[in-house]
Amino acid sequence: MRKQILICQHGGSANHGCEALARTVIQQIRQIDGDCRIVLYSYNTPEDKKYLADIPDLTICGLRRLPGKYSPTNIAYHVKQAVKPGQASKVPITKELRQMIAGADLVIAIGGDNYCYNKGRGYFGLDRYIKSQGKNYVLLGSSIEPKDLLGELARHLRLFDYISAREPFTYQALLDHGLENCRYAPDSAFLLPADQPVLPAGFQPEQAVGINISPLILKKESSLGITMENCRTLIRYILDKTPWQVALIPHVTQKGNDDRDVLRLLHIAFGEEERVFVIEDQNACQLKGLISRLRFLVAARTHASIAAYSSAVPTLVLGYSIKAKGIAADLFGDYREWVLPVQSFREENQLTAAFQNLVAKEEWVKERYAQVLEPYKEKAREAFAPLRLLLQGEDLPAPEPRRRLTPVALCCGCGLCAEVCPQQCIHMSNNPEGFAYPRIDEEKCTDCGLCAEMCPVNAKLRNHTEPAPSFAAAALDPALLPVSSSGGMFSLLAEEILNRGGVVAGAAWDHSFQVRHMMVDWQEELFLLRGSKYVQSDISRCYKGIAEALENQRPALFCGTPCQTAAMRRKFGDHPLLFLVSVICHGAPSPAVFDQYVDELREKLDGELVSISFRDKALGWQNFSFTAEAEQGTAYSSPHSQDPYMKLFLGNVSLRASCYNCFARGEQNVSDLAIADFWGVANYSEEFKDDTGCSLVQVYTPKGEELWDSVKDRCRFHPVPADGLSKYNPCISGSVNAHDGRERFFSHYSEQSLDQWAAELFPPPSAKQKALRQAKSIARRILR
Repeated sequence: MRKQILICQHGGSANHGCEALARTVIQQIRQIDGDCRIVLYSYNTPEDKKYLADIPDLTICGLRRLPGKYSPTNIAYHVKQAVKPGQASKVPITKELRQMIAGADLVIAIGGDNYCYNKGRGYFGLDRYIKSQGKNYVLLGSSIEPKDLLGELARHLRLFDYISAREPFTYQALLDHGLENCRYAPDSAFLLPADQPVLPAGFQPEQAVGINISPLILKKESSLGITMENCRTLIRYILDKTPWQVALIPHVTQKGNDDRDVLRLLHIAFGEEERVFVIEDQNACQLKGLISRLRFLVAARTHASIAAYSSAVPTLVLGYSIKAKGIAADLFGDYREWVLPVQSFREENQLTAAFQNLVAKEEWVKERYAQVLEPYKEKAREAFAPLRLLLQGEDLPAPEPRRRLTPVALCCGCGLCAEVCPQQCIHMSNNPEGFAYPRIDEEKCTDCGLCAEMCPVNAKLRNHTEPAPSFAAAALDPALLPVSSSGGMFSLLAEEILNRGGVVAGAAWDHSFQVRHMMVDWQEELFLLRGSKYVQSDISRCYKGIAEALENQRPALFCGTPCQTAAMRRKFGDHPLLFLVSVICHGAPSPAVFDQYVDELREKLDGELVSISFRDKALGWQNFSFTAEAEQGTAYSSPHSQDPYMKLFLGNVSLRASCYNCFARGEQNVSDLAIADFWGVANYSEEFKDDTGCSLVQVYTPKGEELWDSVKDRCRFHPVPADGLSKYNPCISGSVNAHDGRERFFSHYSEQSLDQWAAELFPPPSAKQKALRQAKSIARRILR
């Protein structure tokens, strides 16, 4: 039976990069199966019927155009997105598209940049629909900024059966986030054939410098107008100092994103010059035919540069994203000489200086092309090998098991790998963000694989299925609530274990306000472990301490974040004397950032600190404050909504990378009990409206049930349905999403105070933002 292949996520061929992808993907598919039927679902069918009319036996269907910004479809998407983030589809899933998906043997997404901008959320609903229909689904030629993978995007991309990354930076980032369904393969546009171009009268490509500028790069410049000023300076240099011509080349001619709009400004500036030519719009093959004959190219569009690279034309890229850097690094070993980020422009002659460097190294560049281009193009063809297997109904080869450390972006810093290493060749050291990561002494390592085997991230443990029995609870002892973050549940559970002759491990301050887990075995020490400490804690000392307690047949309670309890479960298994209690957390902030804040507080209070509280209840449980006191009695107090450290923490700026893609929440929470603030408890029970603090308790195991039963007579409690609790505390089941400013913050956080960072990253909302928030709130109430 004739196979049918559906190509989707295609925005239209007036973007000739999209056209190049469509042409080369179709070309490679035909080589796999020359008899298959290929359907291109387009978001601009008039463009594709114009530019792709020469491709035989290609079915083009889809939309004439995507819905506009204020269309009912787009408004409905944003309403649904506000209520259920990640579930809606920004691109319409039409009846026609459903029919095409139903009939497809393989679905291929070719939008290489689609997951780079706004983290691809607009495609999430479409992707989920395609997989819900049981289809093999692949993403070809992707480029993704590593920072965009923090959180929901990395989780979502696991949905694809196969992903090809077109440059090494994206590929490494995907691996770092645990995505094993990916392969590195250059952009298929390197395989695009060149055709006879339409040339202006008098134009001699072999003695010309091509210039391609896009409206997109102007939005990235740090100083208004500096990019165009650099282009004008370069053209003037070429005309005055060389015999070469200048060709202004558009590579995208779509409305609202038309290169001709900015190239026209350059033509106006040099309209009297007979050596400046404007190239008319042509299809991708013709444009490559023209570009392939140039002496040099300066290009902003990725696929204009690929047309030049693949034709051995020395090229300078005006870049602003990961793809330009990655492709240049692939070809030349480093990107810094060959990619000039427009964000770096400060002076009008920077582009000219970079071009002069390109001219000086022309012969070296051509020699480099002679060495790397053919193997590079062959590797681009390798991207399609998995498609052959999928079309034949075969499974893709399983990735090789990871025998070394967990990908950086998933590592939670528990230190279990260092604890279990038989060669003691792993140590934990802080990265520039201040988080601890394992490092291997390669000379000592025997590659036994125990570190990867024991890692809780890799183990995919699970010991319960939601919904779990859940309770609103608060201690009856009136002395406990003021010194507890919420309802005092940790204290009751810890006291029970101590009464049994056991030990308790929890987070405590050390003498310099570092947070480390410590163990106590008598009641008078429990105060050290009470209270939330919103800094990632070092739990390394607890492995040996708990092991010793269990060997001596003493019960032990470990209280920590879900990832920390997962490490303990992996180390000790389901030991009958070990009770694991997880605190449902928002995420783990950087110890280095907190150290900086402690120094700022010392300066503010003019003395050494003697106490810090993240959860002071003087203003009530729900409007808790951050407080600090210095040795001479000076004090600081701020509601959590106004304190800069808490803003950065709760605003998802200062968290560990793994917190945006947590492996230990929801059904993956392997503790015996979970405790959390019960935000929204007033919707369940009238008796907890006193604002003194209320805990949510979730019971996951029989051992957890036994421990809960032993303490519940010492608290007021009320059973609540587990379904719907995450509406008030989303971290019960899901990870938070990284703030857009996270990368910038961690690159420069020590250069200014946290007050300044909070003001910069969380400015007061504009009138438009306030109105949008109000609209979202109304939409949520209507759709509940």
